Amino acid sequence: MVGGDNIRVIEEGSIISEAIGSLGPSLRGKTLIYDHENKVVGIVSVGFLLEDVNRITKEHAFEVILLTLVVLSIGIAGALLIAKEVKRVIFGLEPQEISSLYEEKRVILETIREGIIAVDRHGVITMVNQVALKMLGLTKEEQVLRKNLLEVLPYSRLMDIVHSGEAEYDQEVMIGEHVVIANRIPIMNKNQEVIGAVSSFRNKSELSRITEELSEVKRYAEALRLRLMSFPINYMRYLGFYS
Repeated sequence: MVGGDNIRVIEEGSIISEAIGSLGPSLRGKTLIYDHENKVVGIVSVGFLLEDVNRITKEHAFEVILLTLVVLSIGIAGALLIAKEVKRVIFGLEPQEISSLYEEKRVILETIREGIIAVDRHGVITMVNQVALKMLGLTKEEQVLRKNLLEVLPYSRLMDIVHSGEAEYDQEVMIGEHVVIANRIPIMNKNQEVIGAVSSFRNKSELSRITEELSEVKRYAEALRLRLMSFPINYMRYLGFYS
């Protein structure tokens, strides 16, 4: 076999080379032949004339280009459909807007004086604020987030709301060592399917204190109203006394 590439086969075992053979310039693949004792007994060579390779390439170039364009078109169409669906799911918001909303939600949660815990449909805790953590005797969100609700609050009835889809208001429950007044509300998607639930609760003793303060304010306001109503009569008496 002419071409000067047989030595490379012996050195490397298998090669692909471009050389001038007995039929002209060709693209050739060569490999060694071994006997049953793993000794080299020959070389096998398979080649294609470069003229034939170029001809075949030209014949199928249009098909390759067309197939490439079809695949690219399908890919672009699929990407646009996926982007449209993602945009719909996130209500058309841009990444910066989503980030801003997340920060706003976090700040709002921390300014609320009620404890808040939210779960998904599987009972996994997805949100908790610092007030709730304090009532649970914890300090970090990581201690409860992504954990099952019943691992944190074994006697919680929040999953009943997920199953029933019915809200409950002003229920007295125990959280740790605290007696709290809790509201439990299901979270619905746009198809009115329950996808989770949220519970807000406040210490009962604090609510009692606030109620007492409101009662005091109400009594003071009532006393002030009666005094203002009696003022004209007293004033007239005052005028008559000194006339």
